[in-house]
Amino acid sequence: MFDPTDRTYRQATRWIVALGLIILLQGPSRLARSQDDAATSARVERMLLLLDKRQGDSFWSLVSRIEELGKPAIPALKSRLAAESEKTRLGCAKALLGLGDSAARREALKTLGDLAEKSKDRDIKIDAIGVYGLAGDPDDIIDRLEGQLDSETDPGILISLAVCLWDVDNLASARNKLLDLLGSRDSAVSQEAALALAESGNYDDGRVKNTLRRLRNEPTPRGRRADLLYRLMKLEKQLDDRLFKGSAVPEGTNMKKLLEKKEERISSLEARLEKMELGGPGAGTQARGDKLLEEIISKVQKLYVDKDKTTRERLVRAAVKGMVRSLDDHSVFMEAEDSKSFQEDIKGRYAGIGTQITKAPGGPLEVLRPIYGGPAYKAGILSGDLIIEVEGQRSAKLEMDAVKDLLRGPSGTEVQLKVLRRGWSEAREFTFRRATIKVSSVLHEALPGQVGYIKLNQFGGSSAEEFTEALEDLEKDGLKGLIIDFRNNPGGYLPVAEKIADLFVRGKLPIVTQKGLASEDGPERSTFPTEKARTGYPIVCLVNEHSASASEVVSGCLQDYDRATLVGQRTYGKGSVQRLVGVDTEKGAMLKITVQYWYLPLGRCINTIRNEKGLVTKKGGVEPDVKVQQKLPALWRMEERRSLRNNEVLVEYTEKHLDSLRSIATLGDRGDPSRYPELEKILDAVETKGTEADIRQVVREILRRKLEDERGRQFALDLQEDLQLQQGVLSLLKAMRKNPAEIAEYAWIKPLPAPEKEE
Repeated sequence: MFDPTDRTYRQATRWIVALGLIILLQGPSRLARSQDDAATSARVERMLLLLDKRQGDSFWSLVSRIEELGKPAIPALKSRLAAESEKTRLGCAKALLGLGDSAARREALKTLGDLAEKSKDRDIKIDAIGVYGLAGDPDDIIDRLEGQLDSETDPGILISLAVCLWDVDNLASARNKLLDLLGSRDSAVSQEAALALAESGNYDDGRVKNTLRRLRNEPTPRGRRADLLYRLMKLEKQLDDRLFKGSAVPEGTNMKKLLEKKEERISSLEARLEKMELGGPGAGTQARGDKLLEEIISKVQKLYVDKDKTTRERLVRAAVKGMVRSLDDHSVFMEAEDSKSFQEDIKGRYAGIGTQITKAPGGPLEVLRPIYGGPAYKAGILSGDLIIEVEGQRSAKLEMDAVKDLLRGPSGTEVQLKVLRRGWSEAREFTFRRATIKVSSVLHEALPGQVGYIKLNQFGGSSAEEFTEALEDLEKDGLKGLIIDFRNNPGGYLPVAEKIADLFVRGKLPIVTQKGLASEDGPERSTFPTEKARTGYPIVCLVNEHSASASEVVSGCLQDYDRATLVGQRTYGKGSVQRLVGVDTEKGAMLKITVQYWYLPLGRCINTIRNEKGLVTKKGGVEPDVKVQQKLPALWRMEERRSLRNNEVLVEYTEKHLDSLRSIATLGDRGDPSRYPELEKILDAVETKGTEADIRQVVREILRRKLEDERGRQFALDLQEDLQLQQGVLSLLKAMRKNPAEIAEYAWIKPLPAPEKEE
């Protein structure tokens, strides 16, 4: 028996009552959710039974209805991925792709890949190829399907395979297969191959054009498809001729109105073609323009869980950002904070960790170089390091502007990064305290043999003045030859580039010509040299794959004028001009939009052209006169050197012999170990897998950092391991008619062998 007055009994009673209340409160909602899930599952099972009986559009309509049931449908769909019916497996896999569950997507993609590769039903195989190509990982698709191009015999399946592989990665074998089918004796096969080639943008073969001409007059869906493709082909060619080949037009033509009309017609044709592919005349008429935007806003405001995020202004501004970003990689709508960050970039002063960064589309953030004196530099961050995560967010999934927002912030605040370096088995975490960074855009050094060196990091607001000051400083020392280093220079203000180019060229050709639709000076504007050019000494420009925009204007101009020799690698290929336009001025927003393409003095437009999937269709960039690939040490050697940079023995050795080692900081040790006092003792004292050369290089790195701290500025160059700079020096000395062997600081540099001629 329990005593009601007992303290333990009373406490237990209170717990039981509380538990009962919790059950009473939560029970109905849990029960309701359980009942809803059960009802959904039963409904899915009934719909899945119908899949095998449906054909064509009716089948895919049912699949869409299953997708609309949401995540409760996932268990039933996954359980039927192994169904005996291939049609059921196809429908379940497609529905799972639309539900956002990553594990379910992986299983669905595997099923689609199997059906695309092994299905015995022709129509199912073709549909599976199409769905798999849209949703699968490109590498997986190529691995699984490329071999089928050689083994498959059914023309319809071959066309589906070729279209899929071309869309994924522009595989030459896919295009070649379509060209083979274009020559088929079966007219239906030949015609379908021609349409597929045209839809992929491959109009060059005359048979494609002839087929489009023949089919476009058919009163059939295929005829309408051919007609739209034929008209689109002609308009695209006309626009391409105007923008990139500079084709002539009748005198007096209003180019702005003509090009606007052509672009409007192309957009209209593309929309009509897409509409036709979605299901014939009239399909999707409510899925475009303002009606679509209004419908989406309405649905989001009605259904989205967090109402604070669904204000009309917020949704519209997000839509505007996406709209402008879809134009190209360089156009962007900037809110007030974005605009402020952009201005900080170009002016060279901001609060952050101090790095120059780049980012390929869909790739991680890469450090071009740390900025001297900044937090990243002091923490040991190196050029080429990959920043995998910023504040827990994967950098590959972020736009460049979003990454900058995360890296920057008030001075004194902290930011956490995850960094991966070549040679590391996994990424490492760093915590940085932000600081105000002042970035000098110009570094320079006077080198032996009356050679001057100027490193231009970007074309900022004061870069022309900084460059001119550096040049005049070098000229005071009797400059006879100049090296301008544009490597890793992302560009900046075009007028600054024009001023710098004007320092060196004289003649009747333009420095640069801008052509486009929106310009205060009309559709075309050219800038010509003044009479102030310095022509008394030869020039070498160093360029690489990260030299872009304004750096390509100057280096390309000097090349066209035969004023400079370019050494290095082909440049990035950004031949476009962006204009800053104030919008929504009350909130300080700005629009940075591409308004023109620019052309070099001899008429080259070096802009890289990409399709809507980001694939390169026209390779741009400025080609160097002397190609030199920068060589990197082996991965294990780079890691070994990194591990030695904080070695106490080497740090103490460098401090002890600082004065004796000063002379090797900029131009290197010429491969001479005797320039290191008591080197043998150090070699015996340091345990390393590296060589003596590695020890010497690490000592130089420690030395350079200490001397930079001492003099308060960064070294402009490091000749010892910079192969492109070495060959640039040799090219310049040759133009100066000097023998490198007679200058001790350069005598050790070996010229590269001449490249083999292509036969």
